[in-house]
Amino acid sequence: MFVLFFFIYCVFALSKEYQTIQEVIKRLHRDTDFKTLYEVFDIYSFTPVDDIQKKFVKLITAKETPPRFHLPLKDYKNLVTACYDILKKNKDAYEEILNSPWLMFDNSNNYKNSRLMIFASILALLLCVDFVYYCYRFAKYCNLTTTEIDAEPTKKKKKAKKSFIQSSMSKPEMYIYLGYRKLLAIFGH
Repeated sequence: MFVLFFFIYCVFALSKEYQTIQEVIKRLHRDTDFKTLYEVFDIYSFTPVDDIQKKFVKLITAKETPPRFHLPLKDYKNLVTACYDILKKNKDAYEEILNSPWLMFDNSNNYKNSRLMIFASILALLLCVDFVYYCYRFAKYCNLTTTEIDAEPTKKKKKAKKSFIQSSMSKPEMYIYLGYRKLLAIFGH
């Protein structure tokens, strides 16, 4: 039980980390002309943390907002501090967000493919379950003797309606195929 709670805590902590990074990125794009956090400090992605810290101290101790930032001094310092915190503590998560188009640009169109994949996965799962059940029924049908198969119609005097549920003595078919034939009968093809 403890492991389950720990797993749930880790998932929520990771998603909160991504949300924080995305909020800073949105703020950066909204308030400045910079595309990445690296451009704020004028560094490369492989720059060591010590060099990032030197650039951070230089930017924070400035008396005025540098000309490449178009923000008031307080907002400028808040943004630079948030960028530095991400690059210092969550650089791997930030790199992952930069490399992922779904995480970088958070809008509803990104999740359209996920919904399609979930639908396709559910459909594939249903087909697999139907196929496995068909194989089970077919193996059971092959093991029946001919006398058991011939004895089945004499037990039932009344003609039963066709349905999706097959008797154990009839030759098995996949339910998907039976449903397809029913739809064709309904729509008249």
